[in-house]
Amino acid sequence: MNKQGILHPELARWVAKLGHHNYLLLTDAGYPHLDGIPHIDLGLTPGIPSFMDVLRPIVAALPLEKVWLATEFPDMNPTVYKEFLSLIPEEAVGFVGTHEQFKEKARAALVVVRTGEFTPYANCLIECGVAF
Repeated sequence: MNKQGILHPELARWVAKLGHHNYLLLTDAGYPHLDGIPHIDLGLTPGIPSFMDVLRPIVAALPLEKVWLATEFPDMNPTVYKEFLSLIPEEAVGFVGTHEQFKEKARAALVVVRTGEFTPYANCLIECGVAF
């Protein structure tokens, strides 16, 4: 049992396993299932855990290369996007294109982590950096 950080054993294992330029897809509750990619479903009830509740410990544990978003996120979900920007440095934020283009790029993820987030476009593709 971890004393701090990510307590969920499967999520902790995946975070430790990811290497430079590997992708973790963090999604809202409504994101479509991607066949052939392992899923960790953390959704408990609508809004629990939130996108930000799950993003915070992942970002604390992983070196970031880039965090990829769909272009709709800022306009369609300004509240969560503002909170997202308070956590992720601006230089680490990248836009893939439309939500459909985001979903295509997201197929490169090694693991999908689904939250209970019940707001639109609260999805990001975390590209791992290197710790040195």
